[in-house]
Amino acid sequence: MRKYPGMSARERWLVSHVKGKIVIDIGFAGQKPRIPTYFTFLKEIHCDSLIIGIDNNRDVVLDRKQKESLVGNAQALPLRTESVDCVILGEFLEHHSCITNFLEECQRVLKVEGHMLITTPNPFFSNRLFKSWLLQLGESVFRPSNILESMGHNDHLVLWDPLSLCNLLLRSGFKLNEVTTLGSWIPWLARAVPRFRKGFYLNLWPVNRIGHITCIKCSKVKT
Repeated sequence: MRKYPGMSARERWLVSHVKGKIVIDIGFAGQKPRIPTYFTFLKEIHCDSLIIGIDNNRDVVLDRKQKESLVGNAQALPLRTESVDCVILGEFLEHHSCITNFLEECQRVLKVEGHMLITTPNPFFSNRLFKSWLLQLGESVFRPSNILESMGHNDHLVLWDPLSLCNLLLRSGFKLNEVTTLGSWIPWLARAVPRFRKGFYLNLWPVNRIGHITCIKCSKVKT
């Protein structure tokens, strides 16, 4: 894959794991008044696939002016049962306190062996304290009104720990294919990992659990 400098590590992970002819990206529109860079690249890279963006924010969806985009609710997706090859939930779950219905609806529209890709902030990020508090001394520590900002993004309702999220996925009829994190902030890690890739199952490597973004790839199992 050619390099796309506008994409973050999280977005590159999503794009590289997409597979199938029909792909839906739930919550693709976001809040900012611009087209998310990775969604544009996603459609360009996977030009042979039908990439559909779904979001419940009608105004933002219309502002995007993206073809193949829908206004819809993730708890009642406007799609037929077993009609989708891949579901993307990128930076979506942390904005919702109850996700069981979302997961069941994703399981419904996915084809058997279809994949779901999830990225969400990791509550066990090794540098979360430094990133959200110590590096904002002048803005947050001395101003009680900024208490939420001092703890991180104040629009996040839940930081899902990987174990709880994986258990919910299993109960919703999914099989876990990959669980990892990105952005560990350890300078030598990116160079060290390839050397050990053949000798270790990296999903079980403790250092692979401390990045700031949890990434999960799971698939729908045949019932």
